[in-house]
Amino acid sequence: MHREQVVVIPGGAFGPSGERCIRLALTVDDSRLKEALSFLR
Repeated sequence: MHREQVVVIPGGAFGPSGERCIRLALTVDDSRLKEALSFLR
């Protein structure tokens, strides 16, 4: 987590409608975010 600087929080922590979801913080440049998202596909 510290090396890659990524934190994922279970959506259920934000209420019942968040069950089966995850929450990500989008706190980087758009280009860096696009690069990271390409690994999730």
